[in-house]
Amino acid sequence: MSRFQIRKAIQSDSESLLKLMSSTHQEGKVRVNFERKPNFFYGSLVTAPNLDILVAEDRINKHIIGVYSIGSRNVFVNGQMRRVKYGCDLRIHRDYRRGSLLARLTKEVRKSLGENWAQAVILSENVNVFDIPLSGGIGRPKFFEWGAIKTHLIYIGLPKSRPRGNYNVRVASENDIDIMQDFFNKEAPKKQFYPYYQFSRISEGRDPYYRDQKIEDYFLCFEGDHLVGVTGFWNQKDFKQTRFVGYPTVLKALRPLYNLQSRLTGGLELPIAGGLLNYGTLHSILVKDNQPIIFSHLFHKIYSSFRGTAIKAIVCGLSSNDPLMTVFKSYRKQTMGSKHYIFSFGDDPRKTLDPDRILYVEIARL
Repeated sequence: MSRFQIRKAIQSDSESLLKLMSSTHQEGKVRVNFERKPNFFYGSLVTAPNLDILVAEDRINKHIIGVYSIGSRNVFVNGQMRRVKYGCDLRIHRDYRRGSLLARLTKEVRKSLGENWAQAVILSENVNVFDIPLSGGIGRPKFFEWGAIKTHLIYIGLPKSRPRGNYNVRVASENDIDIMQDFFNKEAPKKQFYPYYQFSRISEGRDPYYRDQKIEDYFLCFEGDHLVGVTGFWNQKDFKQTRFVGYPTVLKALRPLYNLQSRLTGGLELPIAGGLLNYGTLHSILVKDNQPIIFSHLFHKIYSSFRGTAIKAIVCGLSSNDPLMTVFKSYRKQTMGSKHYIFSFGDDPRKTLDPDRILYVEIARL
């Protein structure tokens, strides 16, 4: 009998999974950890509404020492809605990364994936953490790169001038749901892998895929009477957190001086080692014809709305070749890179994808 048992996660595994996540921080100069308190499954169901969560359990000490999730969600592929698999949340305890555990998990993933392909997003600094051979091999999937993502952590600091142009941005209300859906149905299919949303589900407040979202968390941009842009702001602190686990020795010593300078210049103040960052994430970003000027008005309104509040930063991730990325040039920020992959156990699926459509990955759902 193998020492490891691979099985589907159950609700009573949540505490063990939270411990596993706390012990497997992300690599990098500044060590951060993405956590899921108070319940692991809350954040998982935000990722994909149909999700298989596989856990690896050590039969000897009964500890969960690995986890991987593969689910499915509706996204637009070549302009048509399609249910697509998505793989995420690979965490393996450091003491077990050199053994056969990853291969065992991979075998179960193959059963779930079958002849289909799936999406995955991997931080650039983490590609080699688990020694994952992206080129495939016997019993292993092949990872085909399809786009890069830049995620900005934008500091909320000094005030910014209003962008040029005759646009009006306001907070959405329940009365806007129909026009938001009409606008979404027109613009979302233009981007590759944009997730399908039903704004009425947010209003109902019962769908875990939209946990802690409200229509009033959306900002709408109008040109005259016409809706031309939508962006949501999602504060996920009650089910997903980013903890600063540790700093390099020099930065740790200079943190008080760094924070003093940040208070004077409008930068981000670093929490103590072990502390949490209070931030919100942009999502559901859509503008007419993908015009940066429209998004600049939306972002300026969001940025200005949270100045002087407990929210200290805004996270926004877009494809590295998305014209909307130019909006952040004048803002103080930190940037993190990721790669978007399509993986399968069969042929390269990229040949079926329209290369002219800009990739969209919903960072709030990673």
